[in-house]
Amino acid sequence: MSDPIDDLQDVYARGGLDSLEAFEERVEDLLELNTRETLPEQLWMCPGPEDGEPELEPKPEEFDPVDGEKHLRIKPVGGMWTSSFTPDDEYDSDWIRWCSHEGFLSGRHAWRLVPENDLRIIEVDGMEDLWAVVQRFRDDSYGPEYPSGIQDHALDFRFMAEEFDAMRLTAEGQKKTRLTGSKEPDLYGWDSECTLWLRWPFEEVEYHGYYDNELPDWRTPE
Repeated sequence: MSDPIDDLQDVYARGGLDSLEAFEERVEDLLELNTRETLPEQLWMCPGPEDGEPELEPKPEEFDPVDGEKHLRIKPVGGMWTSSFTPDDEYDSDWIRWCSHEGFLSGRHAWRLVPENDLRIIEVDGMEDLWAVVQRFRDDSYGPEYPSGIQDHALDFRFMAEEFDAMRLTAEGQKKTRLTGSKEPDLYGWDSECTLWLRWPFEEVEYHGYYDNELPDWRTPE
């Protein structure tokens, strides 16, 4: 009878790993979250008429924490969504680019938000990052009444909020985690570079302007 340890080492070796220790280190590497402590200025948007007050204004007391109510498996109920402010690019944020291309930009007000430093931010820049997030924060409460695959890849954002301030999807990560297949996690529905805030993190808020993509030429606010 063969030695089980020898059998396992043979499996590891065929996978390019020559020991159980190397295998464990590889697993730890895959589960290690990609994090950062700072983000550039952000833009947050809400609807409202051009000649009237916006429907909402970002304030700490108005922040809505994530809760346990079921929504899309990769989006929570609650939280706050922003996209990085890119005034030197064609569009002021990647979310504005997406909205403009999809025809959803008309009638939206924007605020410029300056995040605090020393934040705890999960950053997803590709599938390895997303797999690590799913393994760490999998939501096991989905039952058989939900479509196949949700149970394996749903995220528990309340659990995440106990440890982190936000989860960010980069522009490159958005491309790599979009429509990945039924057996892999994906973030289809995040649509652009964006950050989901799990608590209020901003030290400065300033009204930025009004956007309307129904004009003959797309324009930025004055």
